[in-house]
Amino acid sequence: MSSAPLSRRSVIKAAAFAGSTVAFGLPQALWPATAEAYTVDSKMDWWYQARFGMFIHFGSYSYLGRGEWAFSADTNPLWTKSSYQSEVTSKFNPNAFNAATIAQLAQNAGMKYLVITAKHHEGYAMWDSNVPGFTDATGTKQYNLHDFNNFQPDLLAQLKTECESRGIKFGLYYSILDWNHPSQTIDRGNYYSDMSSLSARTGYINDMKPSCRNC
Repeated sequence: MSSAPLSRRSVIKAAAFAGSTVAFGLPQALWPATAEAYTVDSKMDWWYQARFGMFIHFGSYSYLGRGEWAFSADTNPLWTKSSYQSEVTSKFNPNAFNAATIAQLAQNAGMKYLVITAKHHEGYAMWDSNVPGFTDATGTKQYNLHDFNNFQPDLLAQLKTECESRGIKFGLYYSILDWNHPSQTIDRGNYYSDMSSLSARTGYINDMKPSCRNC
């Protein structure tokens, strides 16, 4: 008898010839009688039909190259707002960003939508956010790509244009958590954030809504 490993297709064919009584170790008696139906909100139906898309995490944390949670998750060093912004964010320079290449990659793969982070938990905005409450640790600069890093190209607008020209739906991810905003502090045990008070929460919401509108 041959000792060559079976391919996935061979296993499926073997199961079919055996009367389909076994599917990768699961007895047929345990299979669900009918498929479960999902209820999809009408405004999300396009997404349900699209099925395949790209989600891009891109922000000043990309300079470190080890994920979008570095500000909270790193223990050596244990970042403060000021140290993170001077040693990470200030060095972020996305001049190699190529919106056309990214959108074409998505199209070639058959993707129907693309989502990119406009602002992740670090609180750094990838566009000219222009809301007074979102400043850097010194309180002198808007904490965003345009003002903090003096980077002029609008990368989000570029990517939106390239996606839409290829028939790919474009979306933005905006984090409600904001480790930089004065209303919040990092909860390192849970990797999330704590609001300093109810009034601070109200103040954050008043900043967040116009920030979302001009994104």
